[in-house]
Amino acid sequence: MSELSTRLHLRRKELGLSQEELAQRMGYRSKSSITKLEKGINDLPQSKVEELAAALETTPAYLLGLDTPCPPPGFEPLPAMTQVPLIGSIACGTPITAEQNIERYIGVPAAWRADFALTCHVPHHLRRRHRMHSLPAGGGAGRDRRSAHWRRGHPQALPPAG
Repeated sequence: MSELSTRLHLRRKELGLSQEELAQRMGYRSKSSITKLEKGINDLPQSKVEELAAALETTPAYLLGLDTPCPPPGFEPLPAMTQVPLIGSIACGTPITAEQNIERYIGVPAAWRADFALTCHVPHHLRRRHRMHSLPAGGGAGRDRRSAHWRRGHPQALPPAG
């Protein structure tokens, strides 16, 4: 079946029209022309597409399947999205670390390929309730993300998430 045949049938059903009623709207003597169009046996002359669209209360573009935009080659649509709260910000990108900004060095597994680490300061009243905080580590795009476990205000490295 052609796009026209499929959409003709679907739209007629959406409107609750019988083939006889649509034939009357089009000025046909019987439903046989509509039946043949829906089965894809007959083609509709271009001059009749607008008339059929008006009878079906739609547009010629819809009937011909031209109403859905076709993405350009290589185009990848966005994935399904959801809303989450934005609760803060940190500086991103390639870090420019000055020696005076380094508080101390800490050991992390070499497999993490981390360029730097951050310390998270948890307010005293939240320390007992919240033991695990997920933080990006490694700095920069494409780096691995790890979690830090907080106990008495000191970070302890966890093994790589995997």
